Amino acid sequence: MVDVRFYNLIPYPGTELYKWVEDKNCFVANPDDYLNDASGLSTYPVFETPELSLYTRIRIMERLNGITKKVRKKAIKRKLRGMGLVGMLVYYLLSGIYVSNLFQSLIRQNKLVRRILDIIYLKIRMEEAERA
Repeated sequence: MVDVRFYNLIPYPGTELYKWVEDKNCFVANPDDYLNDASGLSTYPVFETPELSLYTRIRIMERLNGITKKVRKKAIKRKLRGMGLVGMLVYYLLSGIYVSNLFQSLIRQNKLVRRILDIIYLKIRMEEAERA
């Protein structure tokens, strides 16, 4: 499966970036909070600059999230196209759910869901191999 992800630049203590953001007083999030965030993959900016305000950074991440969803949708469409009409029906019914961030989180964190999706993926691959 093809996927693409975008993240904000994170200033870590001891780095030049952290010192610069601290010296310029550009933090919009408390370093203790974002450094202790268990996910480490937040899409919310932790600092801003005169060139890129907090609002602009949030808008950029929203656009990049849209690109992520488009890439996921195209990838699943390519995979399901090989299943003919049934695959396209599944695509049009379920692709919106599949590309959602909530569903992607579920896939990464739930072993049962991953196992079911792996079985479906293997079945698709086997059918592709039989046709080739």
